[in-house]
Order: sequence, then C-alpha cells, then structure tokens
Amino acid sequence: MKSFATIALTILVAATTISARPNTMERRQTAVQKVSVQLTNDRTGSSGVFNAALNNGAVPIVDLFLGTGVDFGGVVLASSAQFVGTILPGAACVIKGNDGRVFGDINDRKTFTDLDGDAGIAIPQNLNDATLECQL
Repeated sequence: MKSFATIALTILVAATTISARPNTMERRQTAVQKVSVQLTNDRTGSSGVFNAALNNGAVPIVDLFLGTGVDFGGVVLASSAQFVGTILPGAACVIKGNDGRVFGDINDRKTFTDLDGDAGIAIPQNLNDATLECQL
C-alpha cells in the first residue's frame, strides 16, 4: 500500500510539473491577421472572396482568385473590390498592375472601389498581371 501511494504521488507531481510548464510554441506563434477581400464582376454578378494576410507583401491576384466566381477560363475579370466580413481598424489593400497602375485601393473607411476608373459603368478588368497587397 505504501508503494502504491508513493507511485501515485510521483505520477501526480510529474503531471502537475508538466501541465504547469509554459507552452513555448504558443508564445512563439503570432496570429496572422487577415481581411476578406471580394472581387466582383458587376456585369455578370459573379464574385470571389479571398482571406488576405496583412503585411504579407504583394501577391499575384491570379494565384488568389483562380477557381472563384471571377475566374473566366483562367482569366480573373473583375470590375470592383470590397472588404467583406470583419474589417480591422487600419487595414488597407491596394490592387496594382505589374506596370505600377493602381486599379483601386480599399481601407477600413473606404471599403469599396471601382476597378475600371468609371463608377458609372462596369468594365471588367483583366487582373491576371495584377497583385493584391494588404497592410495594417
């Protein structure tokens, strides 16, 4: 009986020590903040949403939106962009062409942008050579 109590006490102390030890992996991992960006082809009504990581640099739009509603045979065609869902204060995204042309930008106060430059008409833009960059 005495040896059983000793074994039980040893297991209890070991379990307490292990559970009290801080998890260093949790401390090292930082949460990746994201915003949901929707591209819409206002002529067809089709859209696609991507959860973009903030402060991740410029990412090719074709990599993000292929297989969504704005993918037309391998070509990403959209006429507007907007934030959907939760919008983080200070978040901002820009859609740029490889030539430096800014198609549009959105932020926590201006959550919608027209990509063709004419708010009165919807002209879908080929975004295969464009990037999406979101910052906080």
